[in-house]
Amino acid sequence: MKTLYIKYEYSVYFAELSVTEEVDGPKAQEIKDICVSEGGVDFTISFVEREPDKKYYRQCPMDIIVVSKHVNIPRKIPDILSKISQGLKPKEGEKAETHEELTRKEGYEYGIESYPNSLESFLLPIAKSHSALIKRIKTVLSWRCFDTRNLNVKNTLFGLLFSFDNKTWHRSPTLGSFSLASTRPEH
Repeated sequence: MKTLYIKYEYSVYFAELSVTEEVDGPKAQEIKDICVSEGGVDFTISFVEREPDKKYYRQCPMDIIVVSKHVNIPRKIPDILSKISQGLKPKEGEKAETHEELTRKEGYEYGIESYPNSLESFLLPIAKSHSALIKRIKTVLSWRCFDTRNLNVKNTLFGLLFSFDNKTWHRSPTLGSFSLASTRPEH
């Protein structure tokens, strides 16, 4: 049984929360590999400084990287994702019903609706769990960091990435865009 990792990356601007020292100017603190388990899924969350070579005053762009680990994978999913990792796609204007129908290597990126239904059934709940987790992270940041500016989530990779080894990442078919409303405290 293969292990599958799914990654989603967001960009935010932290303000005072990210400033830890002022030797040559403010410096952001990277927080990596926080492990959380929720709804039977293991997540790893990292807050990584986006532009470490630049100096910021009170604001710092950070990436929130959320990786989920999946061990109970339906039988056909590894075959489909292996083909996608090799750059294979459905034929233009057609829906691939099986992984054998993924053949075309060039051309446009296709949405999840062009791939086998089993892939959509597998990826959409994962995307929703990532979305729910990032909403909770945003809520906590809104309450804990009152001087956070521009805490609007921006997906930097335009979709989910997948990996079988947590090192080499491949882009999954686009699932459509889901936007997250900004969460701000009332007081």
